[in-house]
Amino acid sequence: MKLKGLFLISLIFLSGCNIFPQDSKENSSSTVIPSSLDVFGKVEEYPNILLISVSSFSFDYAKNTFVYKSLVSEGVEFTNFYTQINHVLPVHVTLFTGLSPLRHGIINSIPEGSNNYVRQFFHKLLDLQYKTVGFYSTPFLSPESGLIGGFTVYRDSEREFIHVDSIVDRTVRIIDFHENRSDPLFIFMQISDLAPDPPANGNKLPYFLPPSLKEKLKIKEDMFCFKGMCADKWLQFYRTRKLSKDALAALKTVYKAQVDYLDKRLGDFFGWLREDGWLEKFVVIFTADYGEEFGEYGSLSHYQLSPSVAKIPLVIRFPNAEFKGKKVDALVSHADIAAFIEDYLGVDLFSDIDGKSFLPLLRDERSALSAFAARKVVGIEYDSTLFDRFVIINLPFFLSFSFSSGKSNLYKLDRSVTLEDRKGIIDSLKKDLLEIIKKEASLKSEELKEAINKADKILDEHS
Repeated sequence: MKLKGLFLISLIFLSGCNIFPQDSKENSSSTVIPSSLDVFGKVEEYPNILLISVSSFSFDYAKNTFVYKSLVSEGVEFTNFYTQINHVLPVHVTLFTGLSPLRHGIINSIPEGSNNYVRQFFHKLLDLQYKTVGFYSTPFLSPESGLIGGFTVYRDSEREFIHVDSIVDRTVRIIDFHENRSDPLFIFMQISDLAPDPPANGNKLPYFLPPSLKEKLKIKEDMFCFKGMCADKWLQFYRTRKLSKDALAALKTVYKAQVDYLDKRLGDFFGWLREDGWLEKFVVIFTADYGEEFGEYGSLSHYQLSPSVAKIPLVIRFPNAEFKGKKVDALVSHADIAAFIEDYLGVDLFSDIDGKSFLPLLRDERSALSAFAARKVVGIEYDSTLFDRFVIINLPFFLSFSFSSGKSNLYKLDRSVTLEDRKGIIDSLKKDLLEIIKKEASLKSEELKEAINKADKILDEHS
């Protein structure tokens, strides 16, 4: 495969990013931002990388979008891509380290002592003469998180969410800027248009909607009031388990409307890439950090790591229709994207990694097929300060387990599968889960230390 002149676009987490340091229309912070993009230096023969992450993008909604279907028609679809935690920072730390949340143990912020291994991915890219540009929407990825040190340019906008329109415009501008250059470029875009919108943005609806859509859909803020509590109290609102059928329907309407708006803007963006001849210069990786739940498993938004929240989209489009029409049914997660990038570049980016590259799967290598077939993925349910519930995914089953209650919930990810020995499956998966927690959970996190002790105790009681 020739890498020269290729762009690897990792359309991963659509959450919000600014790319150009100079913008007179938007008040933006200038934390660690050069005054010009002419900080770029010498050129090397590596693919350019654009990482786009869509926050709160549920698979069941993503799969029906024009952008998703278009990418699938020309690329590779991953049908069993699952996140390992329902919180934005640890997801992205996993993406940039190749370590699972259990292993890196980073939840709310990156401790000073952990900066080096979190940033080594970017430092290695710098060694390869990459120029790295990052844009984020969510405050969880602000400079205070500790993520900023890996980027040449990293920018927020005074902690306000940056919406998809701004992200697309800036991306187009940087691609135009780069037209006559051949130095490798890494762009990270995180877009949060589908995430619950905080009241600081002046929006009292649970999700962001452009004014034109509010008027068209006749959406009123009082639709989302429940026992005197409205959606401007968004954190409490999404912990509310009981909504009227009308309120739940309105909630889905607002979310779906924003999905459609996002789809249109991204469709316009890909249309521009195709028309201007850029699309074949990119490897496009399109995914999310986690999904949203609308009561399917007794909760709303992403406050529990249910199958609706855990399953998210992943599609990869390669130039010149390479691997076109491939469908990967193996269980994969964010750490595997990091391993894939390392494998695709053909260099060592990580000193330690949990992820497995799925590039051999695309090449139909039998050893890779067998390695992924027996895979188990463990996830952590994030709930502010409590780490009580964990999940284990072993296709076609999804098991959640609570330390405090001792209860397990088993879900079938394939409805065609019959459950002949439910208790036996639960007991087996629970034992696997506890053993993995005991073996792999990070000692750097006090919460995970407690989980290790609990897992160890339960295993001893049943040994």
